[in-house]
Amino acid sequence: MKISYNWIKKYLDIDLPAEELSEILTDTGLEVDGFEEVYPIKGGLKNVVIGEVIECEKHENADRLNVTKVDVGGAMNQIVCGAPNVAKGQKVIVALPGAELYPTGNEEGFTIKKAKIRGVESIGMICAEDELGIGTTHDGIMVLNDAPSNGSSAAKYLGLEPDIQFEIGLTPNRCDAMSHLGVARDIRAYMNFHKGANLEIKTPEVESIEKGASPIKIELEWEEACPYYSGVLLENVEVKESPECIQKRLKSIGLKPINNVVDITNFVLHECGQPLHAFDADVVGDTILVRQTKKGEKFITLDEAELELSGEETMIANKSEGMCLAGVYGGIESGTTEKTNRVYLESAFFSPAHARKTAKSNGLHTDASFRFERGVDPSLVSYALNRAVALLQEYAGAKVVGGVGEEGKLPSLYRSVDFNPKKSNDLLGIEISEQEQEQILNLLDIKVKEKSADKWICEVPSYRWDVTRAADISEEIIRIYGINRIQIPEKLNTSIVLDKGIDRHAWQNKISEMLVGAGFSEIMNNSLSKPKYAEWSEMKERAVTMLNPLSSELSTMRVNAVFPILESIAYNKNRRAESLRFFEFGNSYSFYENEEGKVYQQQAFLALALFGKKGAENWSEEHINFSYFDLKSVVLNLLNRLGLNKNTRWSGIEKDSIYEDGEKLGIAKKKDVVKLGWIKTDFMNKMGIEEPTLIAEINWDAVLELQNMNRVKFKELPKFPEVKRDLSLLLDKEVTFAELKQEAEKAEKKLLKSVGLFDVYEGKNLEKGKKSYALRFVLADENKTLSDKEIDKSMDRIQKSLLEKFDASLR
Repeated sequence: MKISYNWIKKYLDIDLPAEELSEILTDTGLEVDGFEEVYPIKGGLKNVVIGEVIECEKHENADRLNVTKVDVGGAMNQIVCGAPNVAKGQKVIVALPGAELYPTGNEEGFTIKKAKIRGVESIGMICAEDELGIGTTHDGIMVLNDAPSNGSSAAKYLGLEPDIQFEIGLTPNRCDAMSHLGVARDIRAYMNFHKGANLEIKTPEVESIEKGASPIKIELEWEEACPYYSGVLLENVEVKESPECIQKRLKSIGLKPINNVVDITNFVLHECGQPLHAFDADVVGDTILVRQTKKGEKFITLDEAELELSGEETMIANKSEGMCLAGVYGGIESGTTEKTNRVYLESAFFSPAHARKTAKSNGLHTDASFRFERGVDPSLVSYALNRAVALLQEYAGAKVVGGVGEEGKLPSLYRSVDFNPKKSNDLLGIEISEQEQEQILNLLDIKVKEKSADKWICEVPSYRWDVTRAADISEEIIRIYGINRIQIPEKLNTSIVLDKGIDRHAWQNKISEMLVGAGFSEIMNNSLSKPKYAEWSEMKERAVTMLNPLSSELSTMRVNAVFPILESIAYNKNRRAESLRFFEFGNSYSFYENEEGKVYQQQAFLALALFGKKGAENWSEEHINFSYFDLKSVVLNLLNRLGLNKNTRWSGIEKDSIYEDGEKLGIAKKKDVVKLGWIKTDFMNKMGIEEPTLIAEINWDAVLELQNMNRVKFKELPKFPEVKRDLSLLLDKEVTFAELKQEAEKAEKKLLKSVGLFDVYEGKNLEKGKKSYALRFVLADENKTLSDKEIDKSMDRIQKSLLEKFDASLR
């Protein structure tokens, strides 16, 4: 939500630096995501000041130019001016060197610089209206009738000074702060409590229109969705451009002015928080009907989108057709236009639940629905209507016909909450005096009506929908008192719990560090994904869909890790990334049906992806793409780190909906713990990725369960030295190293610790069908140092066994 600082100042007499106000808002619970300076006109008239022409003489080299000397406040600038009306003694507007001007109709603009014009130095420019971008007149320079001080800001003089726009990340419970007056209330409470400022909010006063007979009848058919509806008929309305004061406020929060009727309803909305809607009264006829929509009913919105309604929306209609989705969006036929002369102005209270259902079911999100969904202040319904009518009377010549028509009943304006100040201190963990607690509550318009030793009865105003219990009162107190004032204890007490279970976070951190060390980058994708991905994965019938999706593109919970990762790859590839190593921890979602109904499943995964070139381009090395074995080696190292490198079974992928080719891995009794390979070319093309991409999906839940099977064994380091002996054997090509190792271990079970292969030779000087293996044997005794005799005896047994078993010979 955007808030204008200058707009706030209209209601509250403050002049704080933007940084300080940002901290105050954040401390009171209205977290400021950021703030920036905004200007009513492009460029902001920086370095544009008021000046006074002290001298004015004809240019010696040009008949139409004048050489002036202008006092710009502390300096006398010589400026060459071609305006026919420039004269000595005038107050003028001067753009100094460095000023950026955007003349009317010129989007590119230009920067003022020192220059020589026909041989005479000119430092600045005396400006006309169109040169400043504030008008279209170019008959001559602007001559000021009053006498502002020389060197003062032209932007301030013209009422075009910059504003500060705050971006507030509003939490859903703070419906009271969805307006400038609402934000001003919190600032007032903070400043009065902490600074003793004694501020009061200057709420604009308006005259109440008499309630009575209206020419337009209201029929409230669906009171559950709309407890209260009111409206007034206005005639002689001149629809035209809004006055500058209204446009300026709307522009300061990023809204584009449309016309005076629409702009005034938007102005009131952002001023006090009550949405209004203006109908063309000629379309309304003599009756306003608040009803439930019919299933399949068609409705065309203001932006010409045709909707097919579900039958659960609330509709504002005339006798023949729907005119507006209540509290959400107006219709194209009933809106005001330049031809409109009669306006019916609506101000109503719509049920938050029904407003939310109307907005969500049709994917519509507007400023009005944002407020109605969270709950507007019932006390503002009449005030906002009267405020808007007063502005329409002033700026559109509107005339009220009859009185304000109304139907229904507004919710109670106040509610009582029992509160115990002592228990509140226990809850907050800080000692706040009862006097300070009551002071804060009064500043927040929460009145303490009755007091006893252990109970206060507090009356909560209607605009605080979220304050319903004692804990909410405590929250209100601490956010104004200051959460930062709660001391961090010097001593921290905790209980140590012996947990024999698997520490998921610890293992995730270990594996993340390992992968980052291998050059991978961690990514985090949204758990919501596009519904087409479930269809591509042949999981459409088991995909979990959202009841109220924020958008049609994010309406399904992801069924696997593959397609969101491919989106990340495509995004980075389109920004010229040539080598990508990604990993992600996340969850996939699905459901199946049994006799009891739907059973929802959530499965944790670890996904790895390799794309593009294996390394940075280098003149001395070939620039090659990642291979299948690059990804497989990472997976094997990862399993080894987890201690799951035993009892593994690799098998090929067959008839998979996503993978072109690859392998699956089972561990112990777990099937498909890992799946890795190439993604199908068809999917890659749809995602805009031309190069092959390798992805591995690891069932993280299964991996963690297998940790219970992993037993770490320990033994002492050897105290006695190992002995290494080598054998070079000539044997048949068919004999494998694994067979040789197995036979050697069989021949010498006691002293042989390991067998290694350090050389293989085939080819020249060897018989056909033969090869040479060079083997290294490591011998050791844990209890003593081996003697030469013992070593020779063991090697003789090994040698004899290998020569006889494989018909080998020594080389």
